[in-house]
Amino acid sequence: AGTSAKPVVDATWAKLMQGCADCQQRAEAAETLETWRAFAAAAHALRDAVGIEGDKCEEPGCKTCQPTPFLFVPKGVVMPPAPPKDEPTPEERRNAQAFAKKATCDAGIGLGGLLLKRGRRGEACDALATALKADESNGEAWTLRAAAFAEMGEDGSILEIVELHLRKAAQLSPDDDELQAQHAVAACRAAVVMEATDPPRVEGTLAERARQASTLLEDGATLMREGLYKTAHSRYLRAVDLLDALPGPKAKAAADEARLNAAGCLLQLPGDHDVASLCDALPSTRALLRRAAARERRGDYAAALADLREARLSSV
Repeated sequence: AGTSAKPVVDATWAKLMQGCADCQQRAEAAETLETWRAFAAAAHALRDAVGIEGDKCEEPGCKTCQPTPFLFVPKGVVMPPAPPKDEPTPEERRNAQAFAKKATCDAGIGLGGLLLKRGRRGEACDALATALKADESNGEAWTLRAAAFAEMGEDGSILEIVELHLRKAAQLSPDDDELQAQHAVAACRAAVVMEATDPPRVEGTLAERARQASTLLEDGATLMREGLYKTAHSRYLRAVDLLDALPGPKAKAAADEARLNAAGCLLQLPGDHDVASLCDALPSTRALLRRAAARERRGDYAAALADLREARLSSV
């Protein structure tokens, strides 16, 4: 007597939830990327099983979300009743969804924070985006993602997204000093301006250049997903400059991929851009398709058609 009842949860989901809790304990104790990724994978499995956004119907017997399949029954034949299904109750589903939502958010914040400490800001942005998708009211995720973008620095488009994230975090944390949030925005603006005037450096060992190129490629991919195509394009070109100076087929393949992504960024921008110079030397179907899209935009339909035909032949 006097003790509150424990939340009711379906037995199968309870095992997944216990697996999430165990993974989270290991991740917090070890603080390694492997353990945090394992926790994120466990949370993903639970999220897929129960859903965290109400995507599964909670009403038993609903024929809209879960239509009854048509079953032909001959006239005069009496079908036996269907056996009862061991379906989770609405309460079980709500409890499991709440747990999955928190686990997904915690895993994204933990993984994103550790990636940010390791200097892998692009991957950190992706992990924190997963956390915000699970719980967009989490101020810590907005703040960490702002820090990841601020480390990218370069131009006003990044500054705008940093400000957006910081102001969102300030709105979700009314106890924080508003002046402190304004100082954070000003510091980000100063960092962006400072980095924009600082030309990219290419000195260092081959390993250091390879790491710089990898960071730029991650930045470019993240910025593309955010719709910042102009900034992403510049990141890919800087990565190409570094990769072209590195020996080996892997560096060449990475440089070719960066050129393709840079061309893809230009195709997303208004106006006429020199996509052909990025695609001319690349023997791939994707390069032909992107060059064809650029030529079609320019009105050179004959050349675009020739590229499309060549792309079709090369893909056979």
